[in-house]
Amino acid sequence: SGATLADLNPEDIDRIEVIRGPGGTTWGYNAVNGVVNIISKPPEALQGGLLKFRTGTSGNDIFQTRYGGKVSDRTFYKFYASGSITDGAEYENNGFQGDDLKKLAAGFRLDFKPFDPDDVTIEGAVSKGYYGTGQAEDQLTTSYLKAVWNRSITENTSFQILSHYDSSKAVYLEDPLGAAFAVDINLFNLETQLDFYLGDAHHLIAGAGFKITEFSTTDGYQIDFANSGDTWNNYSIFISDEYALIQETLIFTIGTKIEHNTITGYG
Repeated sequence: SGATLADLNPEDIDRIEVIRGPGGTTWGYNAVNGVVNIISKPPEALQGGLLKFRTGTSGNDIFQTRYGGKVSDRTFYKFYASGSITDGAEYENNGFQGDDLKKLAAGFRLDFKPFDPDDVTIEGAVSKGYYGTGQAEDQLTTSYLKAVWNRSITENTSFQILSHYDSSKAVYLEDPLGAAFAVDINLFNLETQLDFYLGDAHHLIAGAGFKITEFSTTDGYQIDFANSGDTWNNYSIFISDEYALIQETLIFTIGTKIEHNTITGYG
């Protein structure tokens, strides 16, 4: 996404959850050995401003700023920006190599409660990084926009809809002759999830999702692509049950997920 962990102020982190073991049913097929879930504080808890700057002889300069406010007792927001410059390597025999790294990022988050059972979050960010190599440099531009709607149906039942758009463009070896080549990836994701409890022992989560990924390439002065791009679709449904064998001490989780994608079919 457009905002990475490097762009996040440590003061904005609410908690970090480390979930051990396979979590592909709930978190996706990449969650093989575990999940690290970093949860940031809501804008309501980040009212006012923050400005940080760090520099030193090591050549790693960083600034971070953030401002949070509220429109009403139901609507809170925050804006943030960050930047960093990391000097390139310097070798005794060859001198400065010019492989410095520069990055700028900015984003926002808006939380509001249109009705008592509902919570809506809208957030987005954009960033651009430059990695210099002599007379040429690689450039990476990313942006994302996400919207989440949560509704509490009963005390033990809630429903969520999540929509997410992510765009990335990498330009390699940009110099006076142009770029060696470029790669664009655009992703749109839509998910629904139902979270409910059966008695004191069973916590069930069920959901469905759809993802479309567009991949395209641009020829450069060094590389020509045989295929200029492609589109992949992914559909999924899942259900999992967290069964408390011993309350708050021993939990047994069982679940299944069915996916279909353009490349490999069902899995």
